[in-house]
Amino acid sequence: HSNPALSSAHLAQAYAMMARVYHTYQFEEAALACYLNLDRIQPGIYPCHYAIGWIYHSQGRFDLALRHLAEAKKIAEALEDTPPSVRVAMDCLIGDASLKLEKPPEAMKAFQEAARLDPQCAYAWHGMGLAHSIQDNSRAAIECLERAIKLQPYASAGRVILAREYRSAGLAESAAAVLPALDNQR
Repeated sequence: HSNPALSSAHLAQAYAMMARVYHTYQFEEAALACYLNLDRIQPGIYPCHYAIGWIYHSQGRFDLALRHLAEAKKIAEALEDTPPSVRVAMDCLIGDASLKLEKPPEAMKAFQEAARLDPQCAYAWHGMGLAHSIQDNSRAAIECLERAIKLQPYASAGRVILAREYRSAGLAESAAAVLPALDNQR
């Protein structure tokens, strides 16, 4: 920065504020630039890495998303005051990015951690079901997807995948029974 009167702390604060504004109004590239500058000036802030990871994820840049989400998780786990809901959200996003990169074991680990922290997190159970499905483990996929649907009954994507897994396991009646529930949502 060229203004010597502007301290690094003030510059970091300005980048943080502008990043949040840009992110709020979905100017992702501008937000990303601000978050990356903030990280250069003041490294080690987990919300910054989380936001960078979120933006990269939304852009389909899953390898970069994973790198920043892993850093955010490492920093957040070292802090005693990180809310469990934040850790669950990070693990779910890590799991989702891992699935997109065709890394089901890494995805499974992240989703399992999210479910451990919040057993009522339907997204974590759905993610574990997907990871099991990708690994051709229909029995485990069915267990996880059934639990996800119990937690979030109107999740249509989960029902479609569950029906496919039921069919793979030779349970045609169960597959047929899970899909009509989609019609009842209207």
